[in-house]
Amino acid sequence: MARAWYSSAEVPFNTDLKERTNAKVKPSDFHIGMEFTSDADRFRCTDIGQRTIVAIRIDSVSVTTLTETGKHSTRVLNEADAHAQGWFLGPPYAVAEVVFDENDLPAFCAIEDFGSIRE
Repeated sequence: MARAWYSSAEVPFNTDLKERTNAKVKPSDFHIGMEFTSDADRFRCTDIGQRTIVAIRIDSVSVTTLTETGKHSTRVLNEADAHAQGWFLGPPYAVAEVVFDENDLPAFCAIEDFGSIRE
């Protein structure tokens, strides 16, 4: 049976502190397309390296455009609107990819496909 992993803010009440501290999340615990959270942000894994993972943020997209008058206009799309407009199609992606290294990984919480995470 696969074990779920959580950020420190989301650890279930009945999870032993020693178990949480000893849990090591590795890049090999991820797969492309897997969704996870870090703090309040939601991401989708797009690439996996030896000691890093690469992901796009999918909970919101900030879109900045230059108006005809030379001013910047910024709007924020929610996940549904950004998905409908194709912002998450790729590679290449229309949104920035973020690189997380092995020191960032313990702060993540998987929100999809616990079966792919090692025990």
